[in-house]
Amino acid sequence: MKDLSIGYGPLIISKIDQTIFQTGSGKSVEELIAAFEKFGDPSASFEFNNRKKFRLRKATNQGIKSIEAIKELKKLTGKGILESKRIIEKIEKGEIIDLVINFDTEKLITMEKLGILIEYPIKNKI
Repeated sequence: MKDLSIGYGPLIISKIDQTIFQTGSGKSVEELIAAFEKFGDPSASFEFNNRKKFRLRKATNQGIKSIEAIKELKKLTGKGILESKRIIEKIEKGEIIDLVINFDTEKLITMEKLGILIEYPIKNKI
């Protein structure tokens, strides 16, 4: 039986700053390139592809547009309208909330415009 090469993936080189990204064989070349084009890092989309824990807090010096924020939070979390409302109310009072949400760049930007900052995923500790 011949030795098999496992774990080899393409190298992706940024045309902008010549950064070299070493990839693995867990995803197709097409998926790696799509992630690189969208996020600037071939592994970035895979980190965000699943539901992840994010930290939500009130944007400083900005009011929260509550009704729209509740609707958007409901879409991001899959929670009911009442639970989403309670979360937004806590954030309005200045609480910082750690919450599992579906990553969606456009919705995260929308939430920021509504007065809620969503910070990068919090790594789950084992």
